[in-house]
Amino acid sequence: MLIDPDKPNDEWEIEVKAANLDVAYGKCERLRPENYPVELLNVTQRTKTPDKNGNFKFVCWFRGES
Repeated sequence: MLIDPDKPNDEWEIEVKAANLDVAYGKCERLRPENYPVELLNVTQRTKTPDKNGNFKFVCWFRGES
């Protein structure tokens, strides 16, 4: 769904753990609500060192209509 640029919108972030950026992107895409106009703006890596399971922290950046 596309966001109407004339309507007010909110931006938020959600943190996920993943082994790499591609896996994190997939997790972020699955977090998007299906029946609500939300777009995934970006996925960024928050940590440089993996945890004991080999995962890094990533941030999913979203924007949606208010």
